[in-house]
Amino acid sequence: MKSWFVFVVVCVTALVLYLSTAAPSLTWAHSGTDGGDLISAALTNGVAHPPGYPTYVTIGQLVARIPLGDLAYRFTLLSAVSMALAAGFTTLSILSLSRRPLVAILAGLFFATAPMVWGQATITEVYALNAVFVAGIAYLITPIVFRGEPVSLFRLALAAWLWGVAFGNSVTVAALAPLVIIAWWRARTTTSVRRATWLPLIAFVIGLSVYWLIPLRAASQPPINWGDATTPDRFFALISAELYRGYALSTPPQELLARLVAFAQLVVMQYGWLGVALGAIGLYHALITLNRNWRWLALTIVLYLLFALSYNTPDSAVYLIPVWMFGAWAIARGMLSIIIWAGGHLRRVQPAILLLLIFLFGPVLNVITQYPAMNLRDDHAAVDFANSVLTSAPQDALIITGSDGHTFALWYYRFAAGSRPDLAIVDRRAAGYAWYAAMLTAQGAAPQLPEYDPEDSWLNRLATLNSGRRICVVAETTAQLTCN
Repeated sequence: MKSWFVFVVVCVTALVLYLSTAAPSLTWAHSGTDGGDLISAALTNGVAHPPGYPTYVTIGQLVARIPLGDLAYRFTLLSAVSMALAAGFTTLSILSLSRRPLVAILAGLFFATAPMVWGQATITEVYALNAVFVAGIAYLITPIVFRGEPVSLFRLALAAWLWGVAFGNSVTVAALAPLVIIAWWRARTTTSVRRATWLPLIAFVIGLSVYWLIPLRAASQPPINWGDATTPDRFFALISAELYRGYALSTPPQELLARLVAFAQLVVMQYGWLGVALGAIGLYHALITLNRNWRWLALTIVLYLLFALSYNTPDSAVYLIPVWMFGAWAIARGMLSIIIWAGGHLRRVQPAILLLLIFLFGPVLNVITQYPAMNLRDDHAAVDFANSVLTSAPQDALIITGSDGHTFALWYYRFAAGSRPDLAIVDRRAAGYAWYAAMLTAQGAAPQLPEYDPEDSWLNRLATLNSGRRICVVAETTAQLTCN
């Protein structure tokens, strides 16, 4: 069976599943509240929230030009296609290791139907694009890292370039460092790739240069311009996510055990008990094998786990998608071990086909049980909220928000769809930053902002400074708009 056929089978199957459940427009489902910010930044040639996501914004500018359906839906299509490709590349990596096409296909489907993977494929977010970068890089370096085979200079340089570009979409790809570095180290000692010492490094730097787009875009003062990264210190503050740095490595020690338990529950939720059993068998065989190359993959998985478990936000589990990807490798190894064992002990029958049909039950059960929760075709909560606020808000009002979902949904309709340019949308959490006042000015209809300190009287002082304009507050819990 040709490798391209294996790739297409998994890709198309995943894409059909994702498109049948994709959100029709902007959505808050599956931790997708950042969608409005990402789309607005792409449409205004701006800078999204830290660390700026220059790769996603650049690709989003191309996606926005596709004349297909709702604008937000086009970005959801980007997620669906990206995650389907990630499943395809994951399958190819497994195929290169197992040499069993049907095993690779089934393991790829275990990954594609995992609820967290599936959920991120149906919304506007960066995690599906991150997944295809991780899967593509892993596929390119798998032969040299796990099989000790020489690879072409072009293949290694392409992997390094993709790694650099991927940093512009999610800095969590830094966890791939053990795999990428060992691939580079082995290639530099291979006589057929003598130039590997410097060329992949250059390719990586070229890919990483996507971050230069941030100060270039910020200098034009676009309406979406987080951090105003036009000076070295503000640029570094943005790309290092200074605004969110307090979340990293900040999970209280007493909560780590609870998060570990939750992680174990997540593993079962992603693969089902059949997948967990197969993965456990595969992990066991990986640990007892004489091939020590798997320790580099283990280190990468540990880095992803440490970041996700220690990042103290409710949605930090989405950073585990690459872990579910590599978990599919373990599932494939488990399936292969069982098939080999059955072939040696059940000589009078051909058990492989029967076993593969049993293994297929895992992804099929995932689809059956998770489809209702994953189906966002009738999800209109974010759209209804934005329409309600923009329809009922008085002329020239100041709309005060206090959550990402509310702020970014209004941004989407204000800047991407061009609705109600008379309104000023003010997120009170950002009101204390100097760069935010400049961003409000660039957005138009800007209010006069008082000092944020003291916080408890900020709203009253805002009303005093803008006495000719109505102040409307969006309630965080009910999303109701109340105007003075």
